[in-house]
Amino acid sequence: MNPNNICLKNGKCKNHYPKNFEPITRSSKDSYPIYKRRADGNQVKIRGQILDNRWVVPYNPYLLAKYDCHINVEICSTIKAVKYLYKYIYKGHDKIAFHIVQENQSEIIDEIQQFQSARWISPPEAMWRIYAFSLNDIYPSVIHLQIHLEHQQFVTFNPSDDLNSVLNNPIRSKTMLTEFFLMNKSNEKANLGKYLYKEFPEHFVWWQQDRMWTERKKDNVIGCIVTAHPAQGERYCLRFLLNNIRGPTSFESLRTINGRKAKTFREAALLYGLLQSDNNLEQCLEEAISYQMPYSLRRLFATILIHCAPNNPKQLWEKFKDYMVEDYAKTTNLLKQEIFKKVLQSINSTLQSMSKDIKDFNICSDNVLSSDNQDTCCEIEEEMNIVVSEADYQSISLLSSEQKVVFDKTLNRVFLGNQGCFFINGPGGTGKQNGLANLLRTAKLIIWDEAPMAKRQNIKALNDMLKDINESDLLFGGKVVVLGGDFRQILPVIPKGTKYDSIDASSVNSELWKSVEKIKLTDASKA
Repeated sequence: MNPNNICLKNGKCKNHYPKNFEPITRSSKDSYPIYKRRADGNQVKIRGQILDNRWVVPYNPYLLAKYDCHINVEICSTIKAVKYLYKYIYKGHDKIAFHIVQENQSEIIDEIQQFQSARWISPPEAMWRIYAFSLNDIYPSVIHLQIHLEHQQFVTFNPSDDLNSVLNNPIRSKTMLTEFFLMNKSNEKANLGKYLYKEFPEHFVWWQQDRMWTERKKDNVIGCIVTAHPAQGERYCLRFLLNNIRGPTSFESLRTINGRKAKTFREAALLYGLLQSDNNLEQCLEEAISYQMPYSLRRLFATILIHCAPNNPKQLWEKFKDYMVEDYAKTTNLLKQEIFKKVLQSINSTLQSMSKDIKDFNICSDNVLSSDNQDTCCEIEEEMNIVVSEADYQSISLLSSEQKVVFDKTLNRVFLGNQGCFFINGPGGTGKQNGLANLLRTAKLIIWDEAPMAKRQNIKALNDMLKDINESDLLFGGKVVVLGGDFRQILPVIPKGTKYDSIDASSVNSELWKSVEKIKLTDASKA
C-alpha cells in the first residue's frame, strides 16, 4: 500500500503480503507453514489503511513484550529445517581479504603477494577456545548398529595371531547383529519387547570388549543402523527387513514369512510387501532430500535407476525433480525447462560413467537433451575441453636436442597409430569403469612421470588393463606409453620393507622391461 516501502520488489511485497484467508494451518511446498487466518470480518485502521487478518505477521506476544522489539516467529514444521541449520552452521567462518597501508601512501598493490585470510573472533569465543572448552556435543548419543550378511561379518586380528585359533575363537565372530538375534532368543525382556534392531540400544548396552548386550540402566541413546547402498543388493534388503521386523531370532527367521522360507532377503522383502512398488525408493529419496545437497541427490537418483530397477522412473523423476534443481535454480537465470534440461544432462553424464544412458529409462523424450554430446562421456568431454595454450606450443622450441629426439619419436608413434613404450632415463630437473575405459580407448599417448617410484605390479596392471579394454594383445593395448624418472632417486616404497624388497618391486624387474625402449637424457641446460 506504500509505494516507497523497502519491502516492495517490482511493485509487489517480497514477503507476499497480504496473505490469503486459510481455515487451518498447513505446510507449503517450500517448507514454510501456511498459517490459519480467519475470515471473521475483524478490521483495524493503521496509518490510514484498513487491515484484516491477512496482514498479520506471525508473532509471539511474550517475546515482543520481553525484548521490546519486532520479532518474527515461524513454526519449524518439517525436517527440512535440519538441512537448513546444518548448512548454516557448517558453512564456515565469514572471511575477508584485507591489506593495511599507511594513509595517502601510493604503492602498487600486489593482491597475490599481500593476500591475507583472516576472521574476527569475539573475546568470549577466544576465552572459550583458550580454555579448550567443548564447542559442540551430541545428545542423546547415537549408536551405529552393524549389519552384515550371514557369515560375512568382519573379523579383526593381529598379523602375528595363529589363523586356526582366530577361526576357532567364537568371540571373534560375535557382532552387534548376531548378539541381537541371541538376545531375542534368550533374554526375557528382549523377547517380550519384540524390539526393532534400531530400538534395541534404547533398552540394552553393547560392550565391545566382551561382545555382548546387557540391560541398560541409565542414559538415553538413539540407535541408527548403518546405511546400505541399493547397489549392495542383499545387504540393502537385509537392512529393510531389520527396520520393519520386530524380534527376529536369526537370519533365517528374517526370511521366514508365515512358515514359508524365502531363499533371499529380497524375496522376503517382496513377500512382506516392502518391495511391491517403488515405495522403498521414494522413501530413500524422501529421506535423502532432508539432508543431501542437489548434486548428491542427482547421483543417488542415477544410482537408483541403475541398481534398483524402479517400476516407473519417470514418476520418480517428476516427484523429486524440484529438489534436484535447487542449485541450478539459485545460480542461473534460465527458464525452468532449460534448468530441467541441464539437470537431466548432469544425471545422464553420471549414468554414462556407469555404462547406461538416460534414454534407456524413458524419463524424457529424445529431443529434450542436446544431441551433440550424447555419445561422449564426462571423462572424455573433460579431457577434450582442455585448452592448449600458445605458450605450450612455443615451448617446443625450447627443447634440448636430446629432448627434441624424444618428443619427435613419441609423436611419430602417436600420429602413425603405432604402439610403443619408452622409458626416459633422466636425472632430476631434465624435465575399468565405463567412462574411464572410453577415455583410455580414445587416448593416443599416456605419460607416467616418476615411474621408478611405482611398483612393477602397477605397471603390469596398466598393461593388462589397456590390453583388456582395447581388446588387443599388443604391449599396453597398442598405446604409446612414456615412462619418465630417475632410478637414482626414490625407488618404490615398501612399508617396513628392506632395501632388497624395494629393488625387487622396481620396474626394471618387470617382465615388460625388456620390451621398453630406453632413452637417456644427459643435458640439463634447458630443463
